[in-house]
Parts: sequence; structure tokens; C-alpha cells
Amino acid sequence: MYYSISGKVIYCGEGRLVVECGGVGYDLAVSTSTLIKLGNIGQQVTVYTYLQVQEDALRLFGFYSREEKAMFENLLTVSGVGPKLAIQILSGQELGQLVSSIVNADVKAIASSKGVGKKTAERIVLELQGKLNADGALESILGANATPIVNSGDEITRDAVEALMSFGISRSQAEQAVAKVRGNADDLESVIALAFRSL
Repeated sequence: MYYSISGKVIYCGEGRLVVECGGVGYDLAVSTSTLIKLGNIGQQVTVYTYLQVQEDALRLFGFYSREEKAMFENLLTVSGVGPKLAIQILSGQELGQLVSSIVNADVKAIASSKGVGKKTAERIVLELQGKLNADGALESILGANATPIVNSGDEITRDAVEALMSFGISRSQAEQAVAKVRGNADDLESVIALAFRSL
């Protein structure tokens, strides 16, 4: 029903963003990432939306990008994951990190999100891993120009990511840098050196 809303931010608080459009304030439940990117009072924003319809209520969820909304909708297909929990999962990790955790079956990282137990995290991996690995699926979540998520099962890749992180580089940046150069080198030192240059 609502694809997106464009207007001025008139309120932001924990998990909430109110966007005024045409004299109407739309109260949106949002992830921490969306709040960080769009949560400045007076800022003109476009928020992608998802409408939850219940017998006694309508609830709007907002997302800073189409990719975050796509991930949200994928999470809703998992048994036992509703909109509220999906938002908490998106708040637990950056989008790229979350996709990486699912693709690489990092149950512990997914379970670190508020309200997510080990069994729920395992279901998310089980039900979404194949879907996200399918042709075109990662691009639809991370954008057409996204760097492929690295396979942390590869020892050199894993060690290279850890090495970059030891220099204060975030996991998502390290993974993207390593994924970019992994096919150009076969030994750990070369992968690290090339990844550094690409940052």
C-alpha cells in the first residue's frame, strides 16, 4: 500500500522515526541503522516502508534503503520471525554484516541481536542461506554494485579479515576488501597487502 514516504523528520527516538508528509506525521518503527542514517530533526528524507496489517492495528515500518527493506522481508519468511523481531535483528548488525553472518552460518553473531535465541538464529541460517546464495539474491539485498560476501570457511580469507580487523578496520570493510582481491592472490601476505591497498 505504501512504498515510500518523503518528508521532514519531526521526531526520532529509540526505534521510532516520525516523518511529516503533506501535513500528516507518519510514525515508523525503524532499525538502529535507519535511525542513525535518517534521524536528524528537520532533515528531508525518503523512507521505504512496510505496512503490517492486524485485526486491531496498522503499523508502519521504515527503512533507509530498498536493500534493508528487502532483508526485512526475507527475515519475515522465516518461521517464528515477525516484524518486531526482524527490526531487532536489523538493529543488531549492519546490513552487510548480517548477510555475511547468514551466508557463512555464523549463528553466534545472529543470536547476539536482542530477542534472538540460538534456535531462531539457526532457523534464519537454515531458511535464508540458500536463498541469499542464489543468483541475483545478494545483489538484490546489497545493491547491484555490492562486493560479494567472502566465504569465511576459506582459511586464508578468514585470517586476512582478522588481520585487517587488528588494525582497527571494521569487519564489514575488511570482508569487502578481502572479497575484492581474493581471486588475485593465493597466499595470506599477498591477500592482506592487496586488501590494504584497496581500502
